[in-house]
Amino acid sequence: MVKGKPDFQPMYDLEQKIDTLNSKLDELLLRLPNLSSRKVSGVKSISAGTEVNLVTVEGTGRMVFLNWWTDYYRMRIYIYCDGNVVFYDKPESLQNQGFDNSPFGIRVLKYDTANNDYRIIFMLPFEFKSKLEINAGNPDTVAHNSDAICIVSLVT
Repeated sequence: MVKGKPDFQPMYDLEQKIDTLNSKLDELLLRLPNLSSRKVSGVKSISAGTEVNLVTVEGTGRMVFLNWWTDYYRMRIYIYCDGNVVFYDKPESLQNQGFDNSPFGIRVLKYDTANNDYRIIFMLPFEFKSKLEINAGNPDTVAHNSDAICIVSLVT
């Protein structure tokens, strides 16, 4: 210590701190969605009492939009993130819960029992680390149809 001057010892090396911050910034940038894609299942026939995969997305990302259609009011949609069911329901109960005029992120766009035409829109940010799956389950005793159009943002 020099007389009249405090003994100053830096708590950390400035270059090391800058390197650490740059490394953390790189990690954060890697997590930003940078690839959007659209997945379309096409109309699939779902046998009685079965669950069928409509769309699978592998990778890390977020679902930003889902347009799901079915010709059966009790057909169930299952949304799996990394193997876990994060949402499931059917047009009948979504309609009964008032999602036909919902600002929430789930909306019954069409509920037509005369023509067997049911369309549900999802705008909820379901996030996944390895896989997103959209399935439809048919609880009826005869086959019915379903399809899905999904937009996801992936981290590459």
